[in-house]
Amino acid sequence: MSMIRPTCDLEFSGTDVMLRRHRNKHGANRPYPSSSHSYPPNNDAYPPPPPPPPYSPPPQPTQKLVLHHSFTMMLAGPTGSGKSFWMKSILEKAKTMIVPSPEKNIWCYNRWQPLFSEMKKTIKIILFVQGLPENLNDDSFLDSRYLSLIILAI
Repeated sequence: MSMIRPTCDLEFSGTDVMLRRHRNKHGANRPYPSSSHSYPPNNDAYPPPPPPPPYSPPPQPTQKLVLHHSFTMMLAGPTGSGKSFWMKSILEKAKTMIVPSPEKNIWCYNRWQPLFSEMKKTIKIILFVQGLPENLNDDSFLDSRYLSLIILAI
């Protein structure tokens, strides 16, 4: 983009070149003359551009997580990362997330958590067992007539 200096009608390739010539020709103490035709134009010449629209990510297609009984899942994470809470949410939505949905949930735990009391209220078909039951491998532990889900939180 070329610029024309208003006082001498010379063409310059950029603002810095025009200002350098003015400084060398007329001295550093003299201010650059401003006129209505000078470059860069004053801020009143054009209204400011409108702000950009706020960023919104494109919608992602939601996929339902469906677990098919009988399945094996391993959930790992550090202490306090929400493993028990995540399992609680899966068990609360078991009718839609687990196909066919379990009729009995057995949660084997090492230490009692306050979340378990809340789970007893919201999940009707849950049994909490401290430690691993000795008869876990026995056929008598699980009734084969009912679909059961065993959670080992040890």
